[in-house]
Amino acid sequence: MYIYLGIYYHSRHKGTLCVVDENGEYLTLEKKIGKTIDLASRENSLNRTKSPIGYTMIRAWQTGEQTDQIELAIHDLLDNVRSEGEWFNDDDDSLSDRLGSFMNRMGYPEVKFSDDTEDLVEKIDKTPGVPAATIEEHRTLKTKYPSLFTNGGKDFVSNNNNDINVYLSKKKKSFNISVNSPDYKNSPCSGNAEFQKKLNDLAGEFGLSPVFNAKSGYVKVEEEDMAIKVFERLLKEVTEGKMKI
Repeated sequence: MYIYLGIYYHSRHKGTLCVVDENGEYLTLEKKIGKTIDLASRENSLNRTKSPIGYTMIRAWQTGEQTDQIELAIHDLLDNVRSEGEWFNDDDDSLSDRLGSFMNRMGYPEVKFSDDTEDLVEKIDKTPGVPAATIEEHRTLKTKYPSLFTNGGKDFVSNNNNDINVYLSKKKKSFNISVNSPDYKNSPCSGNAEFQKKLNDLAGEFGLSPVFNAKSGYVKVEEEDMAIKVFERLLKEVTEGKMKI
């Protein structure tokens, strides 16, 4: 039998289990520690769903007849970071090293998986929903403008300030730049006339007309240089609190 460490991930990286750090790397905030008699079958069974959530094992150890006791001991040792059941918080990305050190001291041999992090990225990228070209375009934008785009996912880059998020999303032939309406969680954007007026005025500086949905307003721009200028202008207003109504 085996003890394994694995992660769930969202195919669009917008769920609570995954974030993208400042270097564009995927970080998982929670990991799952479990046991199985067959690693491949267990991983496959955890992926038998039409949900955008995928699963992959990143480390495992052969624990034989002591598996049940070892699993209980690990869960007890990590109880302070347990979120629920076999889920454990890993916001400092240290869980793998801590578990590996414990298993090494106990003398259990590790099952060798690939240590190439690109394998994990490739597996995540192959999940349905977002074309590989779109993913690469947004990674490139985030790398090209690291101080401008402080966050991002597979199909967007963004900068967050005081719960008003400014987003840029590259489409086939254009860029969408959007900003969330203040208090959008409690009231729809359509009810905030002052926010709409401010965004109309800002967009008008570039000869653009915004479109509004339930929580945000956005403009469409064809050229990257112009998209960056519009994004910077919106971000400046948000940072200075002028969009906070």
